[in-house]
Amino acid sequence: NAEYMGFLMYRLPDYVIPKKYTLTIKPCVRTLDFTGKEEIEITVTKECPCIHLHYKDLVFTKVLLSKLDKSQTWVGKAEDDRLVIEDAAKLLFALCMIPPGNYILDIEYSGKAFDSTKGFYRCVDSRFADAPLDEKIKNTILTTTFEPVFAREAFPCFDEPDKKAVFQLNVLVKEKDMMSISNMPIKNILENPEGRMFEFMESPYMSTYLLVWVIGMFEFIEATSKGGVKIRVYTPLGYKERAAYALDFAVKCLDFYSDYFGIPYPLKKLDLVAIHRMHVRAMENWGCINFGKDVILPDFDNVPLNVIHRSARTVCHEISHMWFGNLVTMKWWTDIWLNEGFARYVEHIAVDAIRPDYKIWEKYFNNVLHDAFVADSVKFTHPVEIKCERAAEISDIFDVISYAKGASIIKMLNDYLGEAEFKKAICAYLKKHLYSNTETKDLWTVFDDVTGKPISELMDKWTKTDGHPLVLVKEHPTKENFAILSQKPYNPQWYTEASVHVWPIPIKLQTDKGQTQVMLSTEEMEIEYSGYIKINIGQHGFYREEYSPKMFDKILANLRTLSSIDKYGVVKEVIEKEEYCARLLETLDGFENETSYILWTMLDRLLKKATKNASPETNEKLKQILSKLFAGSAFALEKQSFGIPFSVSEETLAYVLKWVALFANNTAVNDAIVKKIKDIFPTKMNQVCFELRAVLFNVWARHPDSRKILKDYVANASEGAAKGVDSMKIIESLTQSEEYDGDLFLILEKQNLFKRLAIDCYKNIGGKNLAIYIKSKLISKSYTKLIEDELFEIFGELEQTQLKDKSCQEEICKLLDAIPKDIPEVDLETLNVKIRFLIEYVMAIPEAFISSTCLLYTSPSPRDATLSRMPSSA
Repeated sequence: NAEYMGFLMYRLPDYVIPKKYTLTIKPCVRTLDFTGKEEIEITVTKECPCIHLHYKDLVFTKVLLSKLDKSQTWVGKAEDDRLVIEDAAKLLFALCMIPPGNYILDIEYSGKAFDSTKGFYRCVDSRFADAPLDEKIKNTILTTTFEPVFAREAFPCFDEPDKKAVFQLNVLVKEKDMMSISNMPIKNILENPEGRMFEFMESPYMSTYLLVWVIGMFEFIEATSKGGVKIRVYTPLGYKERAAYALDFAVKCLDFYSDYFGIPYPLKKLDLVAIHRMHVRAMENWGCINFGKDVILPDFDNVPLNVIHRSARTVCHEISHMWFGNLVTMKWWTDIWLNEGFARYVEHIAVDAIRPDYKIWEKYFNNVLHDAFVADSVKFTHPVEIKCERAAEISDIFDVISYAKGASIIKMLNDYLGEAEFKKAICAYLKKHLYSNTETKDLWTVFDDVTGKPISELMDKWTKTDGHPLVLVKEHPTKENFAILSQKPYNPQWYTEASVHVWPIPIKLQTDKGQTQVMLSTEEMEIEYSGYIKINIGQHGFYREEYSPKMFDKILANLRTLSSIDKYGVVKEVIEKEEYCARLLETLDGFENETSYILWTMLDRLLKKATKNASPETNEKLKQILSKLFAGSAFALEKQSFGIPFSVSEETLAYVLKWVALFANNTAVNDAIVKKIKDIFPTKMNQVCFELRAVLFNVWARHPDSRKILKDYVANASEGAAKGVDSMKIIESLTQSEEYDGDLFLILEKQNLFKRLAIDCYKNIGGKNLAIYIKSKLISKSYTKLIEDELFEIFGELEQTQLKDKSCQEEICKLLDAIPKDIPEVDLETLNVKIRFLIEYVMAIPEAFISSTCLLYTSPSPRDATLSRMPSSA
């Protein structure tokens, strides 16, 4: 017992080893109650007084222990032992000590599914949340999400990643129109008085968190990979038409990874299941991946391209886990980055191979690298490898550091070694550890052996140290054509003086003589260069850059020699530095004819920063620079045929046109855009990317002919279309005009979109049109009617800090003054709420308008009784 009590409180003993689970689940979709029966084949390697396993919110009804051949059986009982091991039950039997050997645990239990998104849970299509019970049941899915520590909420088990076992699952489905899906193909479907029993084939060895079962009414489409694997996408009823994109990506991705890793996908099928609600985007259950419905089935016509690209990335991310995470699994959650960091990295490799036109590596810099830098720059960051024991701690490390920083340092290693060497080492690692569990050191050991380089020594610092370095480049004080490279922590104030943080940094640099690579493994080194020196070429390194003014000016003088990605890096590193930004703006011609999306995202930030609160002189100067920068854009636009592939991406074009048409005010470009409206609006708009649509609407709304076409579209749209994404974008564009547009008010009133108009008016040009709108409501409706409509909701959506526009403030006060003197008693309670609501906003109005508000307190009328019942704060 003394030896037994010495175990860590958060880990199970290692002398009880699960081999196989035979699990039968019988849930009720209507009550969410479920019962379970399981037989767990175990091996006991040394004598012990009891058996510990995990459970949570389950009730044991039967516990037996038998020898594997069933020659002897002992009745047992389960006792809560959470004070010794977290979420553990202690199984005691009529034996003083359990001798080493092979046994079967026979357990029966009961539990309840919940409306959470973890463990075994229910999710309902939000469209039917308030529907009658039968209709709600029809649109209900019961499913599981067990990662990291939630399998114990659905069945008693050894719920740790290195306790791998075989699973044979049976699921009873009581609703006749429902089906069940799991990791493995269906072996049998047996009819019985309780319903239909779905018997699934045995799984390979895997961790408990990868087990899954799903129950619901589904449609599906399917295809077969080159390797003969049947792939299906299951959707809730009514969504099947959106599934083709995910299926196509899944088929190509599975074939790509099988070839890339040199290991065929080991299962006979792969299902992608769309779930109404998840707390994560997806879950990589082996052979049966669950996805959030909107993740895998986006509304392609009404979402930005980045959402569609992210859907592709998520599919590739989860499928990569079939190798990284499922086939080879970390021993403990400390090394979760081995799963998630690698998956985040290789998802980009797969998407780039399948759809090179997505230019997904450009998106990587904003989607991954930027997020990693932000998360790793705060005081409470943590190393990629982080010790964790408790369940709450484990859940917390599924974060940006594990995913994005993990991916970023892997990409840096790939660039250092080269793609061929890197891929060779990865494949060797997977083949060496098939169906087993590993730690980070096991990965680096394989890299050492395959590459012949000290990768363990290089990478230990990057995975075991929080934060990242800043590399400074300055001219040598005495040697001409020599530079000094030095490093320090990016946020040195967070480290003690006693701690020395020196990273081994592989640095790829460029001078006017070409590119080379050096290793900065000390605090400082000197290097000879010619012309200029730009470090972090390709932006592969996980470190920040800083240049002395003289070295930065040399880079600007050679800006045209840099790639688009490295120009992006230049802008990124100086975007918050006023002096450097001013220098950069003077050299914008170095970005002429650039079509890189990622570069334009950063130029967009730079131009926003430059034009915010800029003087007229500065804006005029920028207009001249932009006119030169975008020379020829009108001609390029005339050559575009919307709906077919662009010579530059539509996303990039959206950024370019925004500044050309709306800021530089290039008449030729504006005219070219206006001419396009009759060709593509509205029938071909779904062929134009979401980002570009918004720019086109903005330009069209500024020109009388095209503006009328937009207004007619909204006026004649059906109720659903009038509230669709395109209509809302059109309305927002139309309201940018500061001139009062009476026709627009009539159209919006007809379509019951007044509220949307008012909010857009306020967001776009302040209170002027909102004040006009309030006047029109006061004139057209009696006050009694006014308090029943959406006008008061509008004020609820406007923050008090926005109420600085004088015309808007005046109209609010007039609205209060317009309250009739003789309100029927029946309306007093309604007015109580409405008046209090308005007063809360009027309290933010400057003193000049308070006299109007005071009328509420001084005018003798029946409303005095109403006001007397209002809280003193109002």
